[in-house]
Amino acid sequence: LWLELLHEPKSASASATVAVLRAMGAGVSSKCAAGASSMRSLSSSAVSGDCLLPVRLKLVGWVDRALDRLQDVDESIKWADAFEGAFHPVGPAKDVPLVVKSGALPQDIAGAYMRVGPNPTFWPPKKRTHAFDGDGMVHSIRFAGGSATYHCAYMETPRWKFEQEYGSEWFTRIGEFHGIPGLLKILTVVNKKGKLAGLKDHNASTANTAIGYTPEGKLWALNEGGAPFRFRLDENGCPKSIGFDSLEETLQESISAHPKVDQRTGEIFFHGRRLGKGMFYVGRIVDGKLVDRTELSMPDGFHHDMFITEKYVVVVDGAMRFGPEAIAKKKPLWMFAPEQKLRFGIFPRAAKKMTPDAFTWIEAPEAAEIVHTLYAYDEGDKIILWTP
Repeated sequence: LWLELLHEPKSASASATVAVLRAMGAGVSSKCAAGASSMRSLSSSAVSGDCLLPVRLKLVGWVDRALDRLQDVDESIKWADAFEGAFHPVGPAKDVPLVVKSGALPQDIAGAYMRVGPNPTFWPPKKRTHAFDGDGMVHSIRFAGGSATYHCAYMETPRWKFEQEYGSEWFTRIGEFHGIPGLLKILTVVNKKGKLAGLKDHNASTANTAIGYTPEGKLWALNEGGAPFRFRLDENGCPKSIGFDSLEETLQESISAHPKVDQRTGEIFFHGRRLGKGMFYVGRIVDGKLVDRTELSMPDGFHHDMFITEKYVVVVDGAMRFGPEAIAKKKPLWMFAPEQKLRFGIFPRAAKKMTPDAFTWIEAPEAAEIVHTLYAYDEGDKIILWTP
């Protein structure tokens, strides 16, 4: 019975589950008949008669909280005290005038500076929390008429909205993959949470890692666990959420946090992966649509960034390897494997169509990892890459 109740409903939706959460908060009976009655008022996107949804939500939450108690939350957030507490989360803000300490801003400078980063909504957290956990918050400084104004706002992703309704953390954090309790969470609740919330994996990310600006003028908040999340700036420079970008229904999976844009041709190149599934892919976006995609045979590596030049698209396979067995040993999810040599997969852009056979692989003589790339260009028959 316990396993059956944990089993996720097949047709849940985010709006339906949020409505159920509201009903639960109002004291809905856990009896199936009462649960079914409470859901009759939901929209047509409801859970198709899954009268056990309130019970499933409560049961998964109970198991999750029980395992939370076996993990050291306070130890997991010591990073927040570094730099005199500079990593502690902040609240949303708007229209904050900034004072120039020295000199003056030119009157004719107009535009905005933006950055995005993780900013936990619930603090102090009740779950183990990594520094990369936390909801995406975009910070912006609007320059106009010789003055500067600061704003910051959460990216109101479906995940963020769900947890606002739930009143606490629901989705699994990176920090929770730690020790035997972390393994037990993987086996019991991790894969069920998004489905119970009515969200597909690529629409359940935090949008907290990087900002992208497309040739069509769209602003993206990116996280490699999901699709690009669109936002805009209002006339004062304050960030406003729009929603996940499906690229006119051509994209139904995650992309990397650092896609590469060629403003000259209007192309966007990206890579993506599904850890533990043996899936790694590279794609091309043109005019706001996914027009090309191929899958490559790749191990479960770090694979955080890639780079392009005028002639080539290059993916990086470094020496870091993902190992879920490290969870039980309380080690990092990615460990350096000195026997793995650094490799580059090179695709000639003149080939047009991406296929696995079109990639040429070059292996370096030593093991190394590249987390971020800075700049690359062609020089004769060489590709020059600047990277930390």
